[in-house]
This record gives sequence, structure tokens and C-alpha cells, in this order.
Amino acid sequence: MKEAARYETAGKPIVCPHCEGRTFFEASALLNTRGLTFFNLDWADKAATTLACEACGLIQWFMIEPTRQTL
Repeated sequence: MKEAARYETAGKPIVCPHCEGRTFFEASALLNTRGLTFFNLDWADKAATTLACEACGLIQWFMIEPTRQTL
């Protein structure tokens, strides 16, 4: 897992809606569909970027990859 960092998307900083935390752990998650799963083609599904708040653990999902900010 990468080190926690700050991110932005659409020109705005990402802030946790629960605790107002500003640092997140980044990961990727597959968006499985029934059709591709039926044919055992899960690897062909799209992926989303997830950001887990370092303070409270709330996970936010993004279809457009957020930009990692330098501290």
C-alpha cells in the first residue's frame, strides 16, 4: 500500500465528507459486471480508484483518477 497523501480532482482538493480528513490511501478496485463474470472475463472490466481516509477509513470511489499532490 502506498503512503497516505493528499489528492485533488476537478481542480478541488479531496476532503473526507465524514471527518474532514485530507490524507488518503490510494487503491484500485474492479467494477465487475454480470456479463463478463458469466464468461469468466472479469479481468476485462473497468477499474476505479479508491481513496481511504487515513483518519476514519471512509472509502471514496472515483472513475476519473484523482491527482496525487506533493506535500
